[in-house]
Amino acid sequence: MVAEPISDYRNEILERLEDRLAEGESLDNAVAAVYGLVISNGESECFVREFGAQAIRDLWRCANRQSRGQILSIGTRRHDLSSMTEEETLLDALYKIGDDWVCLGDCTKPMCEGAAGFFKRQAYGNMREAFMFERLAAKLKGAQIVRTRFSEDQIMAILEEFKLE
Repeated sequence: MVAEPISDYRNEILERLEDRLAEGESLDNAVAAVYGLVISNGESECFVREFGAQAIRDLWRCANRQSRGQILSIGTRRHDLSSMTEEETLLDALYKIGDDWVCLGDCTKPMCEGAAGFFKRQAYGNMREAFMFERLAAKLKGAQIVRTRFSEDQIMAILEEFKLE
């Protein structure tokens, strides 16, 4: 499984949101402002093309959770309904599996195997970078910055030293 690159438009939306948040706006206000810009800039069609399918899936999932919560009070059941509440459960957690977002509870064996491989590769990369930062920090003094202490080749050599045991 390869991480899907973020489109230029998604990056632009995220940058707008980050800029608003950096200015101290609340998330709700920042979202409303970015949404307003999408409309006022005439980007609605582009926005729908980029985010429409995901928004429709999310809408269905929210409605489905609500209807499942209402079912809890109807009749008797022969299985445990504790996981079928309006609250998020582990089974409702969404994961990017291939090209789709899938609830954990809907994953098949091949999906789980693919996700396991993806997360192992991601964990390896995270551990490698943690190793690099530890080695850099050990040789820096106070406010000294990496660029003044290390060359590109020295940093690459540190990364090449990493071995997962």
